[in-house]
Amino acid sequence: MGAESGVRRRVKGLSEGEFRQRFGTEAQCRAALFEFRWGKGWACPGCGHAGYAELKGRAVYQCNRCKRQVGLTAGTVFHWTKLPLTVWFLAIYHLTQSKGGMSSVELARRLGTRQPTAWLIKHKLMAAMAAREAEKPKLAGRVEMDDAYLGGQRAGGKRGRGAAGKTPFVAAVETIDRKAIDPSAKQRPSRDGRGAERKPRRLRLTVVKGFRKKEIATLAKRDLAAGSNVVSDGLSCWTAVSEAGCDHFPMLTGSGPNAAKWVPFTPAPSSPALAARSEPPLAAGSTPRSATSRRHSPAPTITSAPSTPSAT
Repeated sequence: MGAESGVRRRVKGLSEGEFRQRFGTEAQCRAALFEFRWGKGWACPGCGHAGYAELKGRAVYQCNRCKRQVGLTAGTVFHWTKLPLTVWFLAIYHLTQSKGGMSSVELARRLGTRQPTAWLIKHKLMAAMAAREAEKPKLAGRVEMDDAYLGGQRAGGKRGRGAAGKTPFVAAVETIDRKAIDPSAKQRPSRDGRGAERKPRRLRLTVVKGFRKKEIATLAKRDLAAGSNVVSDGLSCWTAVSEAGCDHFPMLTGSGPNAAKWVPFTPAPSSPALAARSEPPLAAGSTPRSATSRRHSPAPTITSAPSTPSAT
Protein backbone atom coordinates (compact mmCIF):
# COMPACT_ATOMS: atom_id res chain seq x y z
CA MET A 1 0.00 0.00 0.00
CA GLY A 2 2.88 2.35 0.76
CA ALA A 3 4.46 1.85 -2.65
CA GLU A 4 1.09 2.26 -4.33
CA SER A 5 0.49 5.53 -2.49
CA GLY A 6 3.94 6.73 -3.49
CA VAL A 7 3.27 6.10 -7.19
CA ARG A 8 -0.13 7.77 -6.88
CA ARG A 9 1.45 10.90 -5.41
CA ARG A 10 3.97 11.07 -8.27
CA VAL A 11 1.35 10.85 -11.02
CA LYS A 12 -1.29 13.04 -9.40
CA GLY A 13 -1.87 16.29 -11.26
CA LEU A 14 0.34 15.45 -14.25
CA SER A 15 -0.39 17.09 -17.56
CA GLU A 16 -0.72 14.85 -20.60
CA GLY A 17 2.75 15.81 -21.77
CA GLU A 18 4.29 15.00 -18.38
CA PHE A 19 2.38 11.72 -18.27
CA ARG A 20 3.70 10.68 -21.68
CA GLN A 21 7.19 11.63 -20.59
CA ARG A 22 7.01 9.35 -17.53
CA PHE A 23 5.05 6.47 -19.06
CA GLY A 24 5.74 6.84 -22.76
CA THR A 25 7.79 3.64 -23.14
CA GLU A 26 7.04 0.00 -22.41
CA ALA A 27 9.98 -0.19 -19.99
CA GLN A 28 8.66 2.73 -17.93
CA CYS A 29 5.20 1.17 -17.72
CA ARG A 30 6.62 -2.21 -16.69
CA ALA A 31 8.73 -0.58 -13.99
CA ALA A 32 5.68 1.27 -12.64
CA LEU A 33 3.56 -1.91 -12.67
CA PHE A 34 6.32 -3.82 -10.86
CA GLU A 35 6.40 -1.14 -8.16
CA PHE A 36 2.62 -1.30 -7.81
CA ARG A 37 2.67 -5.06 -7.33
CA TRP A 38 5.94 -5.65 -5.47
CA GLY A 39 7.02 -2.27 -4.20
CA LYS A 40 8.08 -3.79 -0.86
CA GLY A 41 10.03 -6.55 -2.57
CA TRP A 42 9.22 -9.48 -4.81
CA ALA A 43 7.83 -12.55 -3.07
CA CYS A 44 7.06 -15.88 -4.67
CA PRO A 45 3.33 -16.64 -4.43
CA GLY A 46 4.19 -20.34 -3.96
CA CYS A 47 6.93 -20.49 -1.31
CA GLY A 48 7.35 -16.82 -0.35
CA HIS A 49 11.02 -16.73 -1.33
CA ALA A 50 12.35 -13.26 -2.14
CA GLY A 51 14.96 -14.28 -4.69
CA TYR A 52 14.01 -14.26 -8.36
CA ALA A 53 15.38 -14.07 -11.86
CA GLU A 54 13.80 -12.17 -14.73
CA LEU A 55 13.51 -14.24 -17.89
CA LYS A 56 13.93 -11.70 -20.65
CA GLY A 57 12.72 -13.90 -23.45
CA ARG A 58 9.34 -14.61 -21.81
CA ALA A 59 9.00 -11.45 -19.72
CA VAL A 60 8.30 -13.41 -16.52
CA TYR A 61 9.90 -13.68 -13.08
CA GLN A 62 11.12 -17.07 -11.84
CA CYS A 63 11.60 -17.99 -8.19
CA ASN A 64 15.17 -19.07 -7.40
CA ARG A 65 13.95 -21.72 -4.92
CA CYS A 66 10.87 -23.45 -6.34
CA LYS A 67 11.32 -22.25 -9.95
CA ARG A 68 7.74 -21.02 -10.12
CA GLN A 69 7.21 -18.45 -12.86
CA VAL A 70 4.98 -15.38 -12.43
CA GLY A 71 4.07 -12.97 -15.20
CA LEU A 72 4.09 -9.27 -14.50
CA THR A 73 0.53 -8.83 -15.76
CA ALA A 74 -0.85 -12.08 -14.26
CA GLY A 75 -3.88 -11.46 -12.06
CA THR A 76 -4.32 -7.89 -13.29
CA VAL A 77 -6.62 -6.21 -15.76
CA PHE A 78 -3.77 -6.40 -18.29
CA HIS A 79 -3.59 -10.22 -18.21
CA TRP A 80 -3.36 -11.89 -21.64
CA THR A 81 -3.51 -8.54 -23.39
CA LYS A 82 -1.90 -8.13 -26.80
CA LEU A 83 -1.79 -4.36 -26.51
CA PRO A 84 1.27 -2.53 -25.19
CA LEU A 85 1.11 -1.32 -21.60
CA THR A 86 1.60 2.21 -22.89
CA VAL A 87 -1.87 2.05 -24.46
CA TRP A 88 -3.43 0.78 -21.23
CA PHE A 89 -1.70 3.41 -19.12
CA LEU A 90 -2.78 6.18 -21.47
CA ALA A 91 -6.37 4.89 -21.36
CA ILE A 92 -6.29 4.98 -17.56
CA TYR A 93 -5.05 8.55 -17.68
CA HIS A 94 -7.79 9.77 -20.02
CA LEU A 95 -10.63 7.94 -18.24
CA THR A 96 -9.60 9.25 -14.82
CA GLN A 97 -8.96 12.82 -15.96
CA SER A 98 -12.25 13.33 -17.81
CA LYS A 99 -14.88 14.57 -15.34
CA GLY A 100 -17.75 14.23 -17.80
CA GLY A 101 -16.78 10.76 -19.00
CA MET A 102 -15.42 9.75 -22.37
CA SER A 103 -17.03 7.75 -25.15
CA SER A 104 -15.30 4.76 -26.69
CA VAL A 105 -15.13 6.65 -30.00
CA GLU A 106 -13.22 9.53 -28.41
CA LEU A 107 -11.02 7.13 -26.44
CA ALA A 108 -10.16 5.24 -29.62
CA ARG A 109 -9.15 8.48 -31.31
CA ARG A 110 -6.84 9.38 -28.43
CA LEU A 111 -5.32 5.90 -28.17
CA GLY A 112 -5.01 5.29 -31.90
CA THR A 113 -6.98 2.03 -31.75
CA ARG A 114 -10.23 0.73 -33.21
CA GLN A 115 -13.49 1.64 -31.47
CA PRO A 116 -14.28 -1.96 -30.35
CA THR A 117 -10.82 -2.19 -28.79
CA ALA A 118 -11.30 1.09 -26.95
CA TRP A 119 -14.76 -0.05 -25.80
CA LEU A 120 -13.29 -3.25 -24.32
CA ILE A 121 -10.47 -1.35 -22.60
CA LYS A 122 -12.92 1.13 -21.12
CA HIS A 123 -15.27 -1.51 -19.72
CA LYS A 124 -12.45 -3.61 -18.29
CA LEU A 125 -11.05 -0.59 -16.48
CA MET A 126 -14.48 0.46 -15.22
CA ALA A 127 -15.11 -3.06 -13.89
CA ALA A 128 -11.74 -3.02 -12.12
CA MET A 129 -12.49 0.37 -10.55
CA ALA A 130 -15.94 -0.81 -9.42
CA ALA A 131 -14.43 -3.92 -7.81
CA ARG A 132 -11.80 -1.81 -6.05
CA GLU A 133 -14.45 0.61 -4.79
CA ALA A 134 -16.52 -2.27 -3.39
CA GLU A 135 -13.54 -3.50 -1.35
CA LYS A 136 -13.05 -0.17 0.40
CA PRO A 137 -14.28 0.13 4.01
CA LYS A 138 -17.62 1.72 4.70
CA LEU A 139 -17.94 5.41 5.44
CA ALA A 140 -17.67 6.02 9.19
CA GLY A 141 -17.54 8.81 11.73
CA ARG A 142 -19.25 12.02 10.67
CA VAL A 143 -20.95 11.56 7.30
CA GLU A 144 -22.76 14.36 5.47
CA MET A 145 -25.48 13.22 3.07
CA ASP A 146 -27.50 15.17 0.54
CA ASP A 147 -29.81 14.53 -2.39
CA ALA A 148 -29.04 15.78 -5.89
CA TYR A 149 -30.04 15.36 -9.50
CA LEU A 150 -27.96 14.89 -12.63
CA GLY A 151 -29.32 15.76 -16.03
CA GLY A 152 -30.01 18.59 -18.42
CA GLN A 153 -32.96 20.95 -18.35
CA ARG A 154 -35.79 20.31 -20.79
CA ALA A 155 -37.78 23.25 -22.10
CA GLY A 156 -41.44 23.23 -21.21
CA GLY A 157 -41.15 20.36 -18.75
CA LYS A 158 -41.54 20.08 -15.03
CA ARG A 159 -38.88 21.73 -12.92
CA GLY A 160 -37.36 20.65 -9.61
CA ARG A 161 -37.85 17.23 -8.05
CA GLY A 162 -39.19 14.53 -10.32
CA ALA A 163 -38.40 16.43 -13.54
CA ALA A 164 -38.05 14.30 -16.66
CA GLY A 165 -34.54 13.54 -17.85
CA LYS A 166 -32.94 13.94 -14.42
CA THR A 167 -31.23 11.10 -12.53
CA PRO A 168 -31.51 11.21 -8.72
CA PHE A 169 -28.43 10.27 -6.72
CA VAL A 170 -27.18 10.50 -3.14
CA ALA A 171 -23.88 12.12 -2.21
CA ALA A 172 -22.31 10.86 1.03
CA VAL A 173 -19.12 12.52 2.28
CA GLU A 174 -17.04 11.30 5.20
CA THR A 175 -15.51 14.34 6.89
CA ILE A 176 -12.75 14.64 9.43
CA ASP A 177 -11.62 17.43 11.73
CA ARG A 178 -8.55 19.28 10.47
CA LYS A 179 -6.89 18.73 13.86
CA ALA A 180 -7.20 14.97 13.39
CA ILE A 181 -5.23 15.20 10.15
CA ASP A 182 -2.49 17.49 11.46
CA PRO A 183 -2.50 18.20 15.22
CA SER A 184 0.08 20.97 14.73
CA ALA A 185 -2.04 22.78 12.12
CA LYS A 186 -3.51 26.09 13.13
CA GLN A 187 -7.25 25.73 13.48
CA ARG A 188 -9.16 28.12 11.27
CA PRO A 189 -12.83 28.94 11.78
CA SER A 190 -15.35 27.31 9.50
CA ARG A 191 -17.58 29.23 7.14
CA ASP A 192 -20.23 29.67 9.80
CA GLY A 193 -17.63 31.17 12.14
CA ARG A 194 -18.35 28.71 14.95
CA GLY A 195 -17.80 25.05 14.08
CA ALA A 196 -14.49 23.27 13.60
CA GLU A 197 -12.98 23.25 10.15
CA ARG A 198 -13.64 19.92 8.48
CA LYS A 199 -12.07 18.27 5.47
CA PRO A 200 -13.75 15.78 3.13
CA ARG A 201 -12.05 12.41 3.42
CA ARG A 202 -14.01 10.04 1.17
CA LEU A 203 -16.96 10.46 -1.17
CA ARG A 204 -19.52 8.04 -2.53
CA LEU A 205 -22.10 8.88 -5.18
CA THR A 206 -24.96 6.41 -5.56
CA VAL A 207 -27.74 6.50 -8.14
CA VAL A 208 -31.14 5.78 -6.55
CA LYS A 209 -34.63 5.26 -7.92
CA GLY A 210 -35.95 8.02 -5.69
CA PHE A 211 -35.50 9.65 -2.32
CA ARG A 212 -37.57 7.18 -0.33
CA LYS A 213 -36.85 5.58 3.03
CA LYS A 214 -36.49 2.12 1.52
CA GLU A 215 -33.80 3.32 -0.88
CA ILE A 216 -31.90 5.22 1.81
CA ALA A 217 -32.05 2.27 4.23
CA THR A 218 -30.55 -0.07 1.62
CA LEU A 219 -27.85 2.47 0.78
CA ALA A 220 -26.99 3.06 4.45
CA LYS A 221 -26.64 -0.65 5.23
CA ARG A 222 -24.27 -1.06 2.29
CA ASP A 223 -22.14 2.10 2.53
CA LEU A 224 -22.27 3.31 6.17
CA ALA A 225 -20.65 1.75 9.20
CA ALA A 226 -22.81 1.20 12.27
CA GLY A 227 -22.45 4.01 14.79
CA SER A 228 -21.82 6.73 12.21
CA ASN A 229 -23.22 10.22 12.75
CA VAL A 230 -25.18 11.22 9.66
CA VAL A 231 -25.78 14.94 9.13
CA SER A 232 -28.38 15.90 6.53
CA ASP A 233 -31.12 18.38 5.74
CA GLY A 234 -34.70 17.96 6.89
CA LEU A 235 -35.82 15.54 4.16
CA SER A 236 -37.86 12.79 5.80
CA CYS A 237 -36.13 9.92 3.95
CA TRP A 238 -32.85 10.45 5.84
CA THR A 239 -34.32 9.09 9.06
CA ALA A 240 -34.00 5.62 7.49
CA VAL A 241 -30.26 5.61 8.23
CA SER A 242 -31.19 4.51 11.74
CA GLU A 243 -31.96 1.06 10.30
CA ALA A 244 -28.21 0.71 9.64
CA GLY A 245 -27.36 1.57 13.24
CA CYS A 246 -26.47 5.19 12.48
CA ASP A 247 -27.44 8.31 14.41
CA HIS A 248 -29.21 11.00 12.40
CA PHE A 249 -28.71 14.71 13.05
CA PRO A 250 -30.95 16.81 10.78
CA MET A 251 -29.90 20.38 10.10
CA LEU A 252 -33.21 21.82 8.94
CA THR A 253 -33.13 24.64 6.44
CA GLY A 254 -35.69 26.94 4.92
CA SER A 255 -38.15 29.30 6.57
CA GLY A 256 -40.33 26.89 8.56
CA PRO A 257 -40.80 26.98 12.33
CA ASN A 258 -38.28 24.13 12.80
CA ALA A 259 -35.64 25.57 10.49
CA ALA A 260 -32.19 26.42 11.76
CA LYS A 261 -31.96 29.91 13.22
CA TRP A 262 -29.23 32.05 11.71
CA VAL A 263 -27.90 34.61 14.14
CA PRO A 264 -26.21 37.64 12.51
CA PHE A 265 -23.04 39.03 13.99
CA THR A 266 -20.43 41.59 13.02
CA PRO A 267 -16.82 40.37 13.28
CA ALA A 268 -14.23 42.51 14.98
CA PRO A 269 -11.83 44.20 12.52
CA SER A 270 -8.54 42.35 12.27
CA SER A 271 -6.52 45.22 10.81
CA PRO A 272 -6.48 49.07 10.81
CA ALA A 273 -7.66 48.99 7.19
CA LEU A 274 -10.79 47.07 8.18
CA ALA A 275 -11.30 49.26 11.21
CA ALA A 276 -11.22 52.34 9.00
CA ARG A 277 -13.96 50.86 6.84
CA SER A 278 -16.31 50.36 9.82
CA GLU A 279 -18.65 53.32 9.95
CA PRO A 280 -20.34 54.78 13.06
CA PRO A 281 -24.14 55.05 13.18
CA LEU A 282 -25.53 57.81 10.94
CA ALA A 283 -26.64 61.01 12.61
CA ALA A 284 -30.06 62.45 11.87
CA GLY A 285 -30.13 64.16 8.48
CA SER A 286 -26.67 62.95 7.44
CA THR A 287 -25.88 61.35 4.11
CA PRO A 288 -24.42 57.83 3.97
CA ARG A 289 -20.87 57.73 2.66
CA SER A 290 -21.82 54.83 0.41
CA ALA A 291 -24.08 57.20 -1.51
CA THR A 292 -21.14 59.41 -2.43
CA SER A 293 -18.35 56.88 -2.83
CA ARG A 294 -18.58 53.16 -3.55
CA ARG A 295 -15.04 52.67 -2.34
CA HIS A 296 -16.07 53.51 1.22
CA SER A 297 -19.05 51.22 1.54
CA PRO A 298 -19.59 49.72 4.99
CA ALA A 299 -18.37 46.19 5.69
CA PRO A 300 -21.03 43.58 4.88
CA THR A 301 -22.86 41.79 7.67
CA ILE A 302 -21.93 38.13 8.05
CA THR A 303 -24.34 35.53 9.28
CA SER A 304 -23.49 32.56 11.42
CA ALA A 305 -25.12 29.15 11.36
CA PRO A 306 -25.53 27.03 14.47
CA SER A 307 -22.83 24.43 14.90
CA THR A 308 -23.60 20.91 13.76
CA PRO A 309 -23.10 17.90 16.04
CA SER A 310 -19.58 16.51 15.93
CA ALA A 311 -18.70 12.90 15.45
CA THR A 312 -17.93 10.98 18.56
